[in-house]
Amino acid sequence: AAAAAGGAPPPAAPPFPFRLAPMLSRSAADEALRELVDAEQLELTAYEEGGAMRRAPRRMAWFAADAAWWYPFSRSHGKGLRAHALRSAPWVERLLQVASAAAGCEFNACLLNAYRIGSEFAAWHADDDPWLDAAAPIASISLGAERDFLVRPKVQNAARQPEDFDGADVAAFRLRHGSMLVMEAGAQEGWRHALPPCADAGARVNLTFRRVDPARVHLQHDGRTLKQNWGS
Repeated sequence: AAAAAGGAPPPAAPPFPFRLAPMLSRSAADEALRELVDAEQLELTAYEEGGAMRRAPRRMAWFAADAAWWYPFSRSHGKGLRAHALRSAPWVERLLQVASAAAGCEFNACLLNAYRIGSEFAAWHADDDPWLDAAAPIASISLGAERDFLVRPKVQNAARQPEDFDGADVAAFRLRHGSMLVMEAGAQEGWRHALPPCADAGARVNLTFRRVDPARVHLQHDGRTLKQNWGS
């Protein structure tokens, strides 16, 4: 690697903590997509950018084992999402069990993302919220249209724009209907991920299963510990 200013080597990329797990059966993936693509719990959120409120580029819903475990996102992200009971969406509850077995972790929460069309996306971010269990993995199940899921190390990326999806340091996974990607413990501390727009893509649903740390969940209500921006 080329030396950085002052002769010191550039920071090394962290170990690659992503893996694909066995896929769902086609019948299970089809049934789950039918239930979740227009789930009644889905809603649009808004965030502040440049002094103006902007609409999030997809619908989302948050499910958790405890109704008090809301999803605040960041200090600039409005009211966040309230927690729905896992049992209120049977396929969320079923897939939580599947993901827990594949990742070797007892998940207790899920963020459901719904992309109606290919122009809806997720900018670069890390799921490194202080109230999540940092020692736990995150499992992601994709349903519907195929999309590219990008990852890149956080080192040397401070000047990059949140919607700049190119770069030699970017790795891509093609997430197909029924696929499962596991982000191992440490992935959120060392890496960011994104889902760029894809003009001709159809509807897609993604479920990311997480473990809320009951000993740290009070940090959801402490504005000093929340990220300033969702992608920070």
